[in-house]
Amino acid sequence: QDPTGGTFQEQMPQSDGQVRMTVCRKSIYRLRVLGPTIEEAILDSVQPGNGDSLVTVVLHRKLSKEQRKAQEAMVSAHSLRVPNKARKQLAKGDTAMKKGKLAEAEKYYLKAIAIYPQYEEARNSLGVVLMREGKKAEGQAAFEGAVAVNHNYAPAQVNLAKIAFDDRRFDDAYTLARQALKNEPLNAGALFVAAEAAFFKGEYADTVSYTRTLHSIPHEQYGLAHYLAAKSLEAQHQSDAAIVEYQTFLEEDPTDPNAKRARELVTLLQASVGPARVQGAPR
Repeated sequence: QDPTGGTFQEQMPQSDGQVRMTVCRKSIYRLRVLGPTIEEAILDSVQPGNGDSLVTVVLHRKLSKEQRKAQEAMVSAHSLRVPNKARKQLAKGDTAMKKGKLAEAEKYYLKAIAIYPQYEEARNSLGVVLMREGKKAEGQAAFEGAVAVNHNYAPAQVNLAKIAFDDRRFDDAYTLARQALKNEPLNAGALFVAAEAAFFKGEYADTVSYTRTLHSIPHEQYGLAHYLAAKSLEAQHQSDAAIVEYQTFLEEDPTDPNAKRARELVTLLQASVGPARVQGAPR
């Protein structure tokens, strides 16, 4: 829609899922996506002049009433299985961890697991505490235990992906992050690790794709993904898009250690893109 609320353009996506529109850089637009099998999605304040030359919209498939009821019933049934005593121990552990009392938190999480061994949330939280205590092997075992009792538990899969990435096992990190995204498609941590791992695997298109999905949801601590996306776009000889990603990175995390280099690269790319356009201009 244009600034007056009228319909500016209507288009169907191409085979790659993308829609391309010609717009005025000085205007502000609203993007509305709808269809018979997807939930309606609306993006307000799309500003081409401020770098919104490429916008990613995350879509959700419409669920039938029966599917919604089944989903809610599954969550409720799982919640009912956890004994109240185990819940209380988990809550105490969470409180202790927030206060930085790691040994105390570890004790409470272990009690929760002893009461209910299938408590994947307690196992995952135990892993987080153990990692913070510097007990990497034990932390990894706790995360693996969480996945063992629930193969679809994304938080533990993300934590295992982070460990694999830190160990430079990029293939494993990528696989684990993608598994987490199958269970939670908008898990910011999983999207970030997937983007990181894809970059170091040389899968630059995937890095860009995951970063754009990440950018469509709250991702305050993951600004670095835009730096990796910019480097990926450079590798694909897409200088204009790379400049936009570097600028987004600098807006989101101007104090990052890579910020100085990003500013230098923006200057270099702008200088190289300018002459190329002049040379290619019609006479």
